[in-house]
Amino acid sequence: MAYTAIAEKAADRVLTGVKQAQDMTVSAVSTVTGLVGGMLPELPTLPFAAKLPQPEAVVKTGFGIAENVLKTNKQYALGLVQAFEPITGKVLPARKTRKTPAAK
Repeated sequence: MAYTAIAEKAADRVLTGVKQAQDMTVSAVSTVTGLVGGMLPELPTLPFAAKLPQPEAVVKTGFGIAENVLKTNKQYALGLVQAFEPITGKVLPARKTRKTPAAK
């Protein structure tokens, strides 16, 4: 089995486990905050609260930045791979191309 196939299979398993843990955490937090929120009295509004960003906006902005950084780093890494090709092409074995069966 090729490295990439093994890595993808392992990543799928890890991500499945992470997703399950995240779902359980969100469910537990929702249950607890629902109970606690119902017990809390009305709280005074903070004087500077209107100047604070909404939590969802903070998360979306942070992940948007992270996605852009990751995309930029991927382009950079692929550019380096291409730049090294004159050397790696001589020391690494040529890629085998799969023959696809002819359509009937």
